[in-house]
Amino acid sequence: MAKITSKDVAKQAGVSQTTVSFVLNNRADASISSETRKRVLEAARALGYSIQPRTPRKRPISLGLMVPTLSNMYYPFLLQHIEIEAKSRGLNVIIMDILRNAENEAHYFDYIENGIVDGILALFTPRMNVPKEWPVVIVSECQPGTLTDTLSLNSYKAGYVMADHLLSLGHKDIAYISSPFSNITSARKYRLEGIHACLSEVGLNDRITVLTETAEHEINDTAYEYNCGYELTRELLRRNSKATAIIAVNDTTAAGCMLALQEAGVRIPHDMAVAGFDNLLIAKMLQPQLTSVDQMASHACRVALDMLLEKISNPNLDSLPVKMEYQPHLIVRGSTQSGT
Repeated sequence: MAKITSKDVAKQAGVSQTTVSFVLNNRADASISSETRKRVLEAARALGYSIQPRTPRKRPISLGLMVPTLSNMYYPFLLQHIEIEAKSRGLNVIIMDILRNAENEAHYFDYIENGIVDGILALFTPRMNVPKEWPVVIVSECQPGTLTDTLSLNSYKAGYVMADHLLSLGHKDIAYISSPFSNITSARKYRLEGIHACLSEVGLNDRITVLTETAEHEINDTAYEYNCGYELTRELLRRNSKATAIIAVNDTTAAGCMLALQEAGVRIPHDMAVAGFDNLLIAKMLQPQLTSVDQMASHACRVALDMLLEKISNPNLDSLPVKMEYQPHLIVRGSTQSGT
């Protein structure tokens, strides 16, 4: 038999999960009518669901690190930084891989109400509407209307600075190669918008070629991003494009682009410059080494943990959602500039 959750109680009582949490934790600061409170308690009893009110614990704080997938190298990279920082502060961590699945996401968020974790760092924008009161911090793109504290990279600026770098080297025809512009991550789209803005300033906005995959296979294919770069670069070459530079949506995709170019006898960067985003370890392993945008992961992880611990320490703090943004840093290497 499936475990009864607060979501089941909320559905039975016809209220939100937040209301269920407030009632069962006997939150005095919550304005809930006696009728609603009675309905929630009756639903909980009928379903056999109950939790103990959260009380201060003597054990170390436990955090959930929620990721959309581990098949994309960026997320293990970010998890490593967060876990190192968390351990240095004496915090326990639980890795929550939701596999881009809404039911998995809701299940892990129940860990907060069930006391399994004290708070969650979500390394993506959740599909569900996370209540403002929950100890959750999102480390991803800031979406309009989100009530949760958010720390995000300025992906628009990341695209802009990369395009500006290539323009400074004399490139005028640029290709942008990406996995699909879906609702999985808006960073792909924001990076392209930054590229467009930079090229528009010098009258070259019509000189960009955009190639994207039509379907998302990230979960089932761990080499998806790499293959995406490889296949789309081959398509670019078949088109006899005038592009002299490729901006890939991330470093893994850029690696695939470089293999396709090298197989075709295209010299990097002499015939075609290549750049990516994230500044993963692979960027230094490629030959030539890859120009990339550093997401300042170590700094971002420290700030994100500070934000989450503040929410855990002050659960009744009534304030507007905190929205923080950090800036990208361009790392120039040999894939765009010979001799670098």
